[in-house]
Amino acid sequence: MLDSSLESEQGFQKVADFFTSVPAKLLLWASLAALIYHLVAGVRHLLMDLGLGESLEGGRRGERQTLSPGDPPMCLHAWKLAFRHPLSGERVRHVAPVPSWAGSVAADLEREEAAV
Repeated sequence: MLDSSLESEQGFQKVADFFTSVPAKLLLWASLAALIYHLVAGVRHLLMDLGLGESLEGGRRGERQTLSPGDPPMCLHAWKLAFRHPLSGERVRHVAPVPSWAGSVAADLEREEAAV
């Protein structure tokens, strides 16, 4: 893309038009948001490498400070896992309790589970 923008005025205009489009702006915004989040979370992990915040209480405090203090902790939570056991072929299913901080998401998941 860089070489196309440097080849000619038309190439530059084509690249400029692409970056002014809504999908490109959304992609750029999402990439920057992810980069900023990983920067903040990365600093937290660097501090943990130095021995700061490694206690249970420190971990709880740190997870809440990755975003703004009022936000719930950001994490992946596997609500339900189901798969076939590789040796026996038996269907294995695990359902985890929804964390209390999930708020209205928990109610939505419970309604979805009841429908299945």
